[in-house]
Amino acid sequence: MWMPTPSISGPTSDVVFGRYYQVDFQAQGQGKCFTAIKKIGFGLVTKLIKVIQNQGENDKQKGNFDVEISFDAAMDSHLFDIAVLFSGDSDFEYMVSGLQKIGKKVVIISPWK
Repeated sequence: MWMPTPSISGPTSDVVFGRYYQVDFQAQGQGKCFTAIKKIGFGLVTKLIKVIQNQGENDKQKGNFDVEISFDAAMDSHLFDIAVLFSGDSDFEYMVSGLQKIGKKVVIISPWK
């Protein structure tokens, strides 16, 4: 989830926009979840799961959004001062560093210490 905020100067700051990135498994229950996410005002970015077939190995499924999240952060960086990233993925280190170099504050919410 990627959620830039205009600035956090106090408890009344506004959220400019939020995006939720998720693999679309095309399941009925997931569709209801997507509808609820959109109803609360989040943008929804989805894609189908990618199946990678290697001869002599089990198929691998991938549904990463690293590129999409980083690209969106760069393209929209003029819209926010503070970004909140809900991820424990160290792949975002380069994106976070780049945003900080242009004066953005990045808050990371992660299950890891």
